[in-house]
Amino acid sequence: MEGLPYENRQLMMAPGDSLFLFTDGVTEAFDPQQQLYGEARLEDLLRSIQKLPPEEVPDAVIAEIKKFEAGGPQS
Repeated sequence: MEGLPYENRQLMMAPGDSLFLFTDGVTEAFDPQQQLYGEARLEDLLRSIQKLPPEEVPDAVIAEIKKFEAGGPQS
């Protein structure tokens, strides 16, 4: 996006490390009581599913977000 500041950075990863990229729609999901899903909850979820094969992680995150939203309004 033009006009936005971007930075180049390097990240050193060790064997066993993982990287999860997501959009704001994940952490800005709301439940029926209007509670935000948030980054801390996402971090907890990712820790709890870290043993899953990488190809299963996105589906597990989506399933958890849908469960959290429980039919609440889509943000």
